[in-house]
Amino acid sequence: GGQWVGMARQLMAEEQVFREVIERCDAAARRYVDWSIKRQLEAAPESEDFILDRIDVIQPVLTAVSIAYAERLRAAGVMPSAVIGHSMGEVAAAHVAGIIDLDRTMQIICRRSALMRSAAGKGAMALVDLSSKDTQLRLVGREGRVTIAVNNSPRSCVISGDPDAVQAVVAELSGEGIFCRLVKVDVASHSHQMEPLATALEEELVGLAPAEGVVPVYSTVLGRRADDAEFGAAYWGSNLRHPVQFADAVTRLLADGVSVFVECGPHPVLLPSIQQTGKAAGVEKVVTISTGDRDEPEYAAFLKAVGGLWTCGVAVDWASINAPAAFVQLPLYPWQRDHHWIEAAERTRGEVGQRRGALNSVIPGAKESYAASEHIYVRGWTDAPATAAHPREWLLLADRQGVAQSLAGLMSNAGMTCRVASGDPTEETFAGLGVVDLRGIDAPDLTDDVYGLLQLVRSANAKSAVWAVTRHAQAVEPGEYAGIDIASSALWGLSAALITEHGDVWKGCVDLDPEASVDAAAKALLDHLLMGQQADVALRGDRRLQPRLRPMQTSAEAAFCFRTDASYLITGGLGAVGLATARWMVEQGARRLVVFGRTPLPERRLWRGSDLTSVAAVKGLEAMGASVTYVAIDVGDEAAVADWLASH
Repeated sequence: GGQWVGMARQLMAEEQVFREVIERCDAAARRYVDWSIKRQLEAAPESEDFILDRIDVIQPVLTAVSIAYAERLRAAGVMPSAVIGHSMGEVAAAHVAGIIDLDRTMQIICRRSALMRSAAGKGAMALVDLSSKDTQLRLVGREGRVTIAVNNSPRSCVISGDPDAVQAVVAELSGEGIFCRLVKVDVASHSHQMEPLATALEEELVGLAPAEGVVPVYSTVLGRRADDAEFGAAYWGSNLRHPVQFADAVTRLLADGVSVFVECGPHPVLLPSIQQTGKAAGVEKVVTISTGDRDEPEYAAFLKAVGGLWTCGVAVDWASINAPAAFVQLPLYPWQRDHHWIEAAERTRGEVGQRRGALNSVIPGAKESYAASEHIYVRGWTDAPATAAHPREWLLLADRQGVAQSLAGLMSNAGMTCRVASGDPTEETFAGLGVVDLRGIDAPDLTDDVYGLLQLVRSANAKSAVWAVTRHAQAVEPGEYAGIDIASSALWGLSAALITEHGDVWKGCVDLDPEASVDAAAKALLDHLLMGQQADVALRGDRRLQPRLRPMQTSAEAAFCFRTDASYLITGGLGAVGLATARWMVEQGARRLVVFGRTPLPERRLWRGSDLTSVAAVKGLEAMGASVTYVAIDVGDEAAVADWLASH
């Protein structure tokens, strides 16, 4: 549990104590396996020697990582009052307690996991959101095929056994709305399938002599504090075969005054169960801390754990955390300093010491809510203003649809000089001209073409003016979104930057009316070019439109209304946000709600007198006039959700 590719790498690289423990575990394990713990932690998943996904590899590796975390905490002055292990974690716990030396520790975990690999593919396990007592009643008649393997907390357990038997229990409980899901393993740990393996393990460990420990161990095989002498060969057979009594052992720890729990591993998996057990035991405050977290840098997660322990009153040797660093003589490089700060404007003399009235007023948004039109702006199109005409000589970079040829004819008839060119332009062909690039009407690489054209204009130092022409690259009206030219649309985003950076030559994009004929499009384009305006413009009919931001218009008629004859599904509907949403929906007219949640509710006949907040929430929605169907289901279980939807 909790393993992830890349775990322990940062700590091995940066923490000497951690690295040395991993190396010692690696050396001890080499007597029993033909692979390296350290190498598996460093190997990439695509490498040929990566086998970390095998059960006989991951268990010894996790044991080594757990021991390394515990020893690094000890080096920081953190000494445990007791230790506890979960299933295979008991091997590391016994070593940390001083009961088993490192060689025997690696022998136990390597042989245990190798035996379990021989049973791979023959079993299954599932998490059940019921107490072990309630779950045991559901297994009556299935003895010898499926059993309770793990008692994690008063409200959840794990079953294990033959695949078909486990799947049948999962289907039965899911059908009753009880959360349960298969665990992604194919070995039936702590079940009848482990009996021959447990016997074999005991035989291999004959002669194991536990030492006198330095820290008490609370056994999850026995559910209590164990004597050091009990950790002989027979114990490790029981550890493999018997159920994990984690909840019982944690309860005894709490009763003995332990209230701070540290999970030594690369990612927390047991902390929620500890919190649930503490709550059931009536312990007011239980602190749970993890040394690792796959979503955080490893060293930062470890420091966070040490800091958490310190805030709980645990003594920490900070010198081992913040080791003295070597001083370096600076500067090491003769910097050539240039000043790049913008000088601050000189304040007016009268401003000094004056109170700012704006700082004393209440922010309007704290008192009232404004309409969306006062805060939200959307892109719209407005008519572009006309400017003075500037006749010039023209170069048209031709398209294949004929717009350039039609435009050239119109320019010639108006007495203007015009040339039509195809292919890439050169500096000699357009210096000093008004250049209209129409290749984007039918070319998919318009952005590259136009930017290359600008580079040529800049390098030639020419006094040219450049337009790029697209067709249906913009949707001016809602109905124009269908068939829009996405490739050409990208140029419009670039154009805003080009106007700023190359304003002396870039005049903007012109989008032709997709409904206009070739000749009509050419005529509208000519009218725009003769105005000499620098702006992105869309030509639609006889209008020239520019994109502008404007307040979003809202309408009371557009308000959403819930149907009274429809059912609405809310996931997490009894959480704070989900419940607020459900109440709002009922207020807006919804009358039938289906609420998904992970925690089962009692049968309705037992609701009278119930003090559960979830029951009260459902009753409150029904009092508002809604019909509420609650389903205990995990929305992350795709198969379970699909089955429920198919049956309803």
